[in-house]
Amino acid sequence: MQTLVAYLLAIASAACNATFFAPNRLDSVKAADIHPFVYNWYTTMGVFAFSCLVALFLPLLEMDILSFTPAGFVAGGLFTLALCFSCLALPLLGLSIAMGVWCSMAILVSFSWGTLGPARIARPLVSVPLSLSAISMVVIGCIGIINVDALGNTLFCKKAEHPFVKMEDGTLTIGSKTAAAKKALGIFYAVCVGCFGGSMLVPLSFVPAEMAGIKGVAFIPSFGAGSFMTGTAIVCVWWALGRAGCIARGPIKLEVRRTLWAGLTSGTIWQIGNVCQVVAQSYYLLPYAIAYPIFQASLVIAGLLGIVIFGEIKGVPSVSAFFVSASIVIAGSVLLAVYGPV
Repeated sequence: MQTLVAYLLAIASAACNATFFAPNRLDSVKAADIHPFVYNWYTTMGVFAFSCLVALFLPLLEMDILSFTPAGFVAGGLFTLALCFSCLALPLLGLSIAMGVWCSMAILVSFSWGTLGPARIARPLVSVPLSLSAISMVVIGCIGIINVDALGNTLFCKKAEHPFVKMEDGTLTIGSKTAAAKKALGIFYAVCVGCFGGSMLVPLSFVPAEMAGIKGVAFIPSFGAGSFMTGTAIVCVWWALGRAGCIARGPIKLEVRRTLWAGLTSGTIWQIGNVCQVVAQSYYLLPYAIAYPIFQASLVIAGLLGIVIFGEIKGVPSVSAFFVSASIVIAGSVLLAVYGPV
């Protein structure tokens, strides 16, 4: 029974990681047209609010209700930076591709910390050849996710359309060039998400010994506080730079009634998934080699949402190419969890 609960918690964590940004993709929220930094701020409010709720239960674990740790603050700050870039990436790439890219990058970054990082973090590899093979699979899968349309056409033997549209006078339109530039920027943002998200393990490796096991949930209040403080700082700096004329921006739109609920929902869902992951591994002792691949399966769930609900990837070739690429990433993460850092 305990094993079943552990698996269910791991699956719930993956589902939360895949769906926490879904409210941001709703037409009503997109129509409000608030800046990504504002939505990022609202989301950190949700993370902080749920963290405060978790703090109320800490006395049941014989922990002080104000159990704060610097490691939690730093991890929360890194999460918010990842969240900030994800807010920037989503409008340019959509949920399916954006999450595929940042999940792949997070795997690569966390692997790098686990092998090349400080002594407290780095671990020896079970198998160097298989670890490198796993990394190669993740990279190949990520490239496939980025290029689902071209890959789909290639796999299904269809002639790929030229990225530019030729006009009657022989000139080329710049519409596709603009779209390519936006996609490249979106990919850059998604890579940043993976870099910050994959680095969250670093400060969490320095959590005090008294927070070992199930008591690890005690770092969540400081994580939430660090997230909210960083989100607030980003908005303040953005506002100050705009006011000083250092950056170009229009009036700041808050649209509280139309969008605050969505941000709070996003933050709460993500933090619920975070708690599920901690409990599954710390209390029910679900092995990392099982929990990690299940968590990475969230990119498939996100892909389904993006394809079925939001219509971000269209056509059988492109959809098939996405799932083939996502499967390669997940297979690589499974191999890495088993034969990567001990």
